[in-house]
Amino acid sequence: MKKIIILLFINLSLQKGIAQNVSINATGALPHASAMLDVSAENKGLLLPRTSTTSRLAITDPAIGLILYDSTVALFYFYNGTAWSPISVGGNGWSLTGNAGIDGANNFIGTTDNQPLRFRINNINAGLIDSTLSNTSIGFRTLDSVTTGFSNTALGYKALTSNANGNSNTASGFNSLRFNKSGSGNTANGGYALFLNTNGNVNTANGFAALYSNTIGSNNSASGYYALYNNSIGNYNTASGHSALQTNSTGSNNTASGAKSLFSNTSGNFNTADGANALFLNTTGSNNTAVGETALYSNTEGLYNTANGFAALFSNTIGVVNTANGSQALFSNSIGNSNSAFGYQALYSNTEGNSNVAIGESALYSNSIGKFNTSNGSGALYANTTGEGNTAIGGVTLIANTTGNSNTAIGTLALTQNIGGTNNIAIGNRSGTAVGSPNANNTISIGNYDILNGATNQVIFGNFSSTGYYSNNPWATFSDARIKTNIKEEVKGLDFIMRLNPVTYYKSIKEMVRLTDNKETADFPGKYDVEKIKFSGFLAQEVEQAATASGYEFSGLHKPQNNKDLYALSYESFVVPLVKAMQEQQLMIEKLTKQLEQSEIPTIAGKQQVIIAAQQKQIDLLEKRLAALEAK
Repeated sequence: MKKIIILLFINLSLQKGIAQNVSINATGALPHASAMLDVSAENKGLLLPRTSTTSRLAITDPAIGLILYDSTVALFYFYNGTAWSPISVGGNGWSLTGNAGIDGANNFIGTTDNQPLRFRINNINAGLIDSTLSNTSIGFRTLDSVTTGFSNTALGYKALTSNANGNSNTASGFNSLRFNKSGSGNTANGGYALFLNTNGNVNTANGFAALYSNTIGSNNSASGYYALYNNSIGNYNTASGHSALQTNSTGSNNTASGAKSLFSNTSGNFNTADGANALFLNTTGSNNTAVGETALYSNTEGLYNTANGFAALFSNTIGVVNTANGSQALFSNSIGNSNSAFGYQALYSNTEGNSNVAIGESALYSNSIGKFNTSNGSGALYANTTGEGNTAIGGVTLIANTTGNSNTAIGTLALTQNIGGTNNIAIGNRSGTAVGSPNANNTISIGNYDILNGATNQVIFGNFSSTGYYSNNPWATFSDARIKTNIKEEVKGLDFIMRLNPVTYYKSIKEMVRLTDNKETADFPGKYDVEKIKFSGFLAQEVEQAATASGYEFSGLHKPQNNKDLYALSYESFVVPLVKAMQEQQLMIEKLTKQLEQSEIPTIAGKQQVIIAAQQKQIDLLEKRLAALEAK
């Protein structure tokens, strides 16, 4: 053996001395002319120096082209003059530091048969492209458990990692649809989106942790950070916005659009929230609709409420069947039911009141527990707190009413002075009761702007400029004997009538306004025509004196009930004492006739003349007085 080795070295030395290149073989063949070293063998190979990565990097000033085998990483390396570079295995290999001169038509990474293309990290699944089942995944342990599931797409760490037989799922994001097993038709886009879903179908989650807790719920759609986060078995929910429907677990058919809309809902159904924080605290309430930021914010269990506008029905908790349309409409309502508010801050302060209707800016603004009120007009019934059954139609109507009930005001500023009065009716611009009678009851005011009602049970038609009241038939007063009590024959006749003093006069509108402390109406054509009329009648103060002097409680006289009220007369009431006076005169005539008949007047004709003259005198007097009354 030693002899062979010696002869081999001698042979090499001789060849080196006489040739430019060297061959190493067992046949003695000369080296190829193009090779400096030609090594050939049939059953042996060339063994290059072996070293560790540490030793390789410790070589001092390595020569360009120096080759060795790095046993640490199991790769051949060569020194390119500046750094060590790995040598690719095979002529068509892909370099770890990049390739050049790639032929796009022929060079590729993949398979040449119909087997799935798999990617691994530390020999663990990190990606799959399967043409047979139409599954595609990129990411550590994506689609790790797939068996028969098909048409799935997973992108991101452990996306769809538990999916076994679910189909047509798309997961994009860290841990998206991680625990899905058999659920199909789901789309998850975002870290932890549909994280716990196992068997739920046709869900769409777009955003970090959207539909995170969903397990078997189906047909849900969540778009936004933490949207529908806690939903587990709820179906047909739609959430769009940061934390929208975040707490929902079993509620179904809810729609939330806006950051934290329907945030607290757990089991409520058929709710619609559109706006940041809309229906924020709702938990079990159902069939509610909130459109606008913080609309129905505090609702927890209320049902069938509709809020449209910023903070509309903000404080509602368990109230039902309320409708608020307008910014801050029904803002304070908590447990009130069946209220309707249309307009900015309409029914703003209502808390427990029921069955109220407010239309117009600040209509029924202060109402808290009042019920069955209707206001239509800006500021109508603004101050009402506990009053019930009021109806206000027109801007600022019944604006000062607080506790009054069953009032009706129609017309701008109608019944504006009423505070606690009840059963009042006012029709017409600024009609109603006077400042000095804020609690008057049972009044009727029609068109009485400049002569406001100043007393309870008073009825006023028209104003100071009215010149007549007309109808096809006369007014009638209930006079059924069955409704009358304590009937006495004590009407004064001649004693009262003979004390009356008929006069003519004119009226002053300005003086009437001054005495009643009302506001004069704006000028209009014919406003002062009433001042041109020469009236015939009585002075109420003189009628009062005549009644007092005769001891007669005359019902036709209205005495002022306060210092802003005016005297008034009911001229039709004079018919009763006039009838009594005629009856008294008839008795006097009959008595006089009897006396004449018993007198010593010589002839019948003479007696008759005396009687006729006396009767005619009385008749003339009565006709004169009746004519004066009829002129009124």
